[in-house]
Amino acid sequence: MSRNKKKSTFIFASIDNAKFSIKVDTKFASYGEKFKLDDVDGMASFLKQFRKADVYGSSSIDFPEEDGAPENYDAHECLQQAIQLAWHTPTYRKKI
Repeated sequence: MSRNKKKSTFIFASIDNAKFSIKVDTKFASYGEKFKLDDVDGMASFLKQFRKADVYGSSSIDFPEEDGAPENYDAHECLQQAIQLAWHTPTYRKKI
């Protein structure tokens, strides 16, 4: 008898055209949403509906200005705040 292994939830964040893009793949479906760069509450609400998982970020999180964010915008901090609000614990990984 084989056991069904649970596929973990995979969450990927990036910045695209001056907006945060968060994509979530679960065992059953894929979800995606775009947010204004300062919409921490919106990102947290979106993330909260999924079970806690690591959040991976693209290189656009490291260099947000290249994807339309204002100069000196701290995408890491904004994403970290959203994760804290959603799950009350940091689970952000810089990039894959």
